[in-house]
Amino acid sequence: MNRAIINSARLSPHRLSGPLVRAGAVVTAVILALGLATLAGPTRPATAAAEDAGVVEFRSPSTSGVLTSGGSSTEFGMAPPQGAACPGSGSGTPAYRWQTFFVSAAVDVASLTFASGPNPVAGQFVSPMYDNAGGTAVINKNPAANPLGLIAGIPTVSFAAFTPAGTVAPGDYKVGFACTQAGSNVRFWTIRITVTADASDSPAGFTWVVAAPPVATTTTTIASTSTTVAPAATSTTTKPATTSTTASGSTTTSVAGGPVVTAGNLTPAPGSDVAFTASGFVAGSTVTFDITGDFGTVNNADLRSEVATTQTLGTAVADASGVASKTFKAPDRTGSYTVRATSGARTASMVINVTVVLATTIGSSPVTPTTASGSGSLPTQTTQPKVLATTGSSSIPLVVWAILLLVVGRIAILVARPLRLRPPKS
Repeated sequence: MNRAIINSARLSPHRLSGPLVRAGAVVTAVILALGLATLAGPTRPATAAAEDAGVVEFRSPSTSGVLTSGGSSTEFGMAPPQGAACPGSGSGTPAYRWQTFFVSAAVDVASLTFASGPNPVAGQFVSPMYDNAGGTAVINKNPAANPLGLIAGIPTVSFAAFTPAGTVAPGDYKVGFACTQAGSNVRFWTIRITVTADASDSPAGFTWVVAAPPVATTTTTIASTSTTVAPAATSTTTKPATTSTTASGSTTTSVAGGPVVTAGNLTPAPGSDVAFTASGFVAGSTVTFDITGDFGTVNNADLRSEVATTQTLGTAVADASGVASKTFKAPDRTGSYTVRATSGARTASMVINVTVVLATTIGSSPVTPTTASGSGSLPTQTTQPKVLATTGSSSIPLVVWAILLLVVGRIAILVARPLRLRPPKS
């Protein structure tokens, strides 16, 4: 009997419980740390494509008029579309920043990454823009908290910092803004310019002119191999796969670049007025505006149908510069909508996000939508209210780790408990 007790004491796991418990605690702590690091990481997938949100304009600091050309010392303001904003503010979670960039036309802006300005791209010119006052790079600026994400406080800039002459080679370039989160581009606005070397320019030795954005060229194919048409005293030869066709008694109008449509407000309130501007169309042509989205049941003067996917907003005639403008009411239902401008084979589109601005909740007071400025009241939304997006990280992984800790702790207690032996039956 004494020998059995001695052997049992030698085989008892009690002596091994201390190291096992410590080892289990270390492993569990490592797993928990890895889980927390994963939760604290960026919430935006690395493969998500950045959103091309519109076109930038160069404007005179003194008159606010649009500038289409200048020299390296020409001062100008970079103006994104009205209401241009990042998905969040500089102090939110996750935090966003807005940046500027000046890059070769061959650079894919959507794939740019940022640190102290845009990161280098092999074989391409890549730089931030610099303010005109002190030559400071315009980078890592904080979007506003109210209105959320608004790009504000934009300084006057110029190309004077790009010295000596020859730093910027002649060619086509993209200039603009980018919203970034953890260095990744999530939304951007651009303008294209063409740079020409000019020895008389000071200080950088070049001039620039705004270029129209490139688009796929519309081609009219004629059945015959070659047709010569002679209206009045002129003669035009049209062949298959050419970009324009001249018929007898009429002439075609060449339009540089492609059409673009912009909105005065990218995040309008339901039922509020939104001004749309379509450019790059043939002068005198009729431009049709339509909108696509989930309208629900609407009560809106510009959207007369009930539930529909695409609805026509109306038409406008392009002026001598090929610009057509029209103001319409935003849908009554919150969400994303695609607005398209079309005239013949030329078309352009953009996205607006109809959003309800929420008032601050105090105690148990209900959250109520604010009304848009202007005459009249906000149309009644008869569909379900907007559900706010979930922010931050999911708590499910933390619950999993807590359960794991409880299980490991229970195992440690069982291992540490000394073995109880029953006395042998007599």
